[in-house]
Order: sequence, then structure tokens, then C-alpha cells
Amino acid sequence: IALALLLAAVEPAPLDAVRAPKILVLDFRDDGVGANAVRVIHDTLVAHVSRDIRLEVISSEDVRRAVEIDAAKREANCDEESCLNEIAGALGADLTMYGNAGKLGELVVVNVNLYDARTGRSVGRETIEVAALEALPNPLRLAGDRLIDKLNLAKPEVPSRPLLWTGAAVAGAGAIVAVVGTVIWLANISAVSEATTFDTKTSAKESQDAGFSLLVGGATATVIGLGVLAASLALE
Repeated sequence: IALALLLAAVEPAPLDAVRAPKILVLDFRDDGVGANAVRVIHDTLVAHVSRDIRLEVISSEDVRRAVEIDAAKREANCDEESCLNEIAGALGADLTMYGNAGKLGELVVVNVNLYDARTGRSVGRETIEVAALEALPNPLRLAGDRLIDKLNLAKPEVPSRPLLWTGAAVAGAGAIVAVVGTVIWLANISAVSEATTFDTKTSAKESQDAGFSLLVGGATATVIGLGVLAASLALE
């Protein structure tokens, strides 16, 4: 009854080309790795999937509602597969990511599944095997990426970021000029002290001053460029 009321209260929005698909990452079932490990697995996937701007990840409020739905699901005594549509529908989710983590001897085995609530079909499954829990995060993220790739979502547009590229170019050019100026300046320090005539000493001194000017100018340009670069990143 509780599950039916929750389903009636929330009508899932239709999937369209404008709205980002909403994905619900469920808690993973603990098959022997421990509660802390499955919590880290869940949080790692949530954090990684959240970086994909093509997807909308369930909020903390939705997760709290998911707990209520999960309690109702358990009360209804239905299995995980048969209730995925109900859970996703009650939260307005288009996709559900779930799985389990266990141990086979010393081997840690994690199964990750992606389910499409709209079609009622599995998008794909990934199995990860690692020798220790510490080695799990990166393969877990890669498995998540492979499952998301199966959705064939449109690639996000990359912003041109003119300020970023301008700042990087100015900083890079300034650094090169500063290095050249440093070399010229240092090379002529000894030339000035070793000069035997007024003309050669004057020429070496002029070159030394020119190198120092290049050093100061290049360093200044580098600082300005880095400032523009930092500002552009802060505005993103």
C-alpha cells in the first residue's frame, strides 16, 4: 500500500531531447565486503556520474525518499529486478544503476548494472575483479563510463573559453621571453667584467640591460597571463 501511494504521488516526466536523463544510483548489495566498502562504492559512482553534464543524478532528498520506497519494497516482499520500475518511477528516474560487491577467496568482485526504466530493459552489465579494495575506484569509474557510453547520449559541447586560451598563451609567451632574457643577461654579466675596451664593455652592458629588460617583461607577462587564466577558471 505504501509503495502504491508513493507511485501515485510522483508521475515520472517523459524523456525528451532537451531534458537530461535522470539516473538513480542505488546502494550496492553487500555480499561480503562490508558496509563501509559498499558505501564507498556507491559514493564513488555517484561522484563520478555527477561529473557528466548529460545526466542528472538523484539528489540527497530523492535518496531519502528512496529509503522510504525501499522500506515499502521490502514490506511488499518483492525482489530487486521486479521493483526497479517502481523505484525509478516513484523518483522520476529514467535510469537506475545498481549492483553488488562480494569476495571470491581474496578476490573482490563487483557487479554494476544499468537499467532503463522506460524500456524495462537492462542497458548493460559490468563485472570488476580486483585483488584488493584499494584497487577498486579507478576500474569502477571506467565501468561506469562504459555503461553510460551504451546510452549513446549526445556529446556535450565544449565551450571556447577565449579568456582561458588567451591567459595560457600570454603566460606561455611570457615564460619563453623571460627564459631568453635570463640567458642573455647572465651571458653578458661575465662579458662586461672581461671587456678590455670601452666599446666592448659598453656593448656588453647594453646587451646585459636588454636581457634584464626581457627577463622583467617576460616575468610580468607570465604573471598577467596566469592571472587571466585563474580568473577564467574561476568564472567557469
